Amino acid sequence: MGLRLPQSRLDAPAFFTVLFWSFISSSCIADSPLSAEPFTPDQQWALAAGEGGLVFISKNGGYAWSLDSRLNFDIRGAYVFDDGSAIVAGGACKAVAVDFSNSVVLCDIFKRNPLSANWTRSTLDVFASTFNNIERLNGVTFCNSSLGFVVGSNGGILKTQNGGDSWVLVSSGISGSINSVVCSIVTASASPSSVIVIAAGDKGLLARSWDGGSTWDRSSTILYDSGNFTSLLWGNGTRKGLAVLRGEPGGLFSTVDAGYSWLPVPLDPSLAAWSGA
Repeated sequence: MGLRLPQSRLDAPAFFTVLFWSFISSSCIADSPLSAEPFTPDQQWALAAGEGGLVFISKNGGYAWSLDSRLNFDIRGAYVFDDGSAIVAGGACKAVAVDFSNSVVLCDIFKRNPLSANWTRSTLDVFASTFNNIERLNGVTFCNSSLGFVVGSNGGILKTQNGGDSWVLVSSGISGSINSVVCSIVTASASPSSVIVIAAGDKGLLARSWDGGSTWDRSSTILYDSGNFTSLLWGNGTRKGLAVLRGEPGGLFSTVDAGYSWLPVPLDPSLAAWSGA
């Protein structure tokens, strides 16, 4: 995900390379790419996490970074709250045999306690045989302090209503990989049934839920079956957002009606390669 940094310094035995305005990557951490969660509204807490379970935290708007933890799975999605609590998700769900009695899988969701800075595994209230159909977890978002979503391959969507302490599997009706998820037009007091959630994924997937993630349908405009949407960028409290398409053709698409319809954004034709934001 994208991250805007005024200046970057890393208080750890490695460093980030900050590229132009929105991308952050690792060049010296065991070749482990990092994904960054955008700043929280108060512009203080930020989080970057990636392969090898590395988690870096900034407490001052991205000026200085420190190694916060090293978890035992590759992290593909992250979300940080304005109090320093955070959620990360990732791993390969089909990597090893599953303990069906305890629903133990290798893909995981962890939550950070802002007071102790400890990370603990969230409860996944999902039958292991069902969860094992999700090969990986790709993205995380929260609509408020309680309601959040994790998305993954094979149409996998998990939902929490207690701030990430426990998660349940949602029947999405989506068969392909879901790579990114955001919430639209929400307030701190919004009830789950009134929240609009937008998801993007492979083969031109743009889907939305008008009832807080309980049911899902495709956007009214199917754009490209061959391209993969990798990222969603959203204006807080608005109906406006952007979707990044990787493929031929790649590019940006915008919506002004909370994901009901999408239109291509005119861009320089020479900018053909897009991967995320």
